[in-house]
Amino acid sequence: MTEPTGRPTPLIDEEAIPAVSAAEERISVATQWQLMWWRFKKHRLAMVSTAVVLLFYLVVIFAD
Repeated sequence: MTEPTGRPTPLIDEEAIPAVSAAEERISVATQWQLMWWRFKKHRLAMVSTAVVLLFYLVVIFAD
């Protein structure tokens, strides 16, 4: 039987975790509008629909 050392064994190997540099640890702060715009730009159908709506507005502006 082994003798207890007084400290528990770690569940995660400390050497296996990569060190995080200060540049990687940077936290970005974005407004709700920025977060919404970033997600909106990723959605292809939303961008196509926006273009169609803008086209409708242009037709209305330049209509007789």
